[in-house]
Amino acid sequence: MTEPPDASAAQAAPGARTDSAGVPAAPPPSGATGPRAAAPWSATARATAAGVIGQLWGLTVIVDAWMEGNTGTSWWGAGFLCLFVPRRPRAACS
Repeated sequence: MTEPPDASAAQAAPGARTDSAGVPAAPPPSGATGPRAAAPWSATARATAAGVIGQLWGLTVIVDAWMEGNTGTSWWGAGFLCLFVPRRPRAACS
């Protein structure tokens, strides 16, 4: 009967990451590999962040107009910002 191979005897593929003893490095804990594994922001998170930043920028423009006395401009701007308030998605009909 043969003995199980020793972990220190494992051979890494050429160019693979290894530790100081030459043992192949373990995969990431999530099991994800490839270029998307390192992406910290998903497309949804980027779109949400852009929307929040845009809303905050619009709010500063409105407050600036209000402080300058342009109340008509600020009311129009406030109405425009209310058009893009995020809503909860509707439940699917079954």
